[in-house]
Amino acid sequence: MTTWTRMKEEDKEAAAERMPEIPQGNPQNPQQKAMLDDLARWERKALNKGPDCEFESDCIPDSVRADIVAALALATTPSEIKAAFRGKAVRFIPEGAEEPLPPVPGEVGFSDAEIEQALALWDEIMPQYRGMLDAEGQGDGEQY
Repeated sequence: MTTWTRMKEEDKEAAAERMPEIPQGNPQNPQQKAMLDDLARWERKALNKGPDCEFESDCIPDSVRADIVAALALATTPSEIKAAFRGKAVRFIPEGAEEPLPPVPGEVGFSDAEIEQALALWDEIMPQYRGMLDAEGQGDGEQY
């Protein structure tokens, strides 16, 4: 074993000792797991039987159910059905709480008017940096 390989192995062991143990599947919150399982079952059922299929669950909060039902009412394609459930699984139920925290959006969008308003506010509040945020992107739009 070379010195470099031995050093890398020692680094791995030291890092492993410093890392906290991460539980798999979040066994501390069976309510959240049950909700996620029911959401997956409902999505499969909607894809197989259609967006207007009935689904009963005591694990899905009323606010989440209402969001999904409203989105499914407009769904006509499998991708629209999947979109109705997208982001619904990213909800956290703190221990002891009955309702989940508000969902964390997977993607946030801004209109051109909102961007212009933010740029104008920046220029007003930070006159010494006027125009600094008004930049044009380059490239093909790929995110890295």
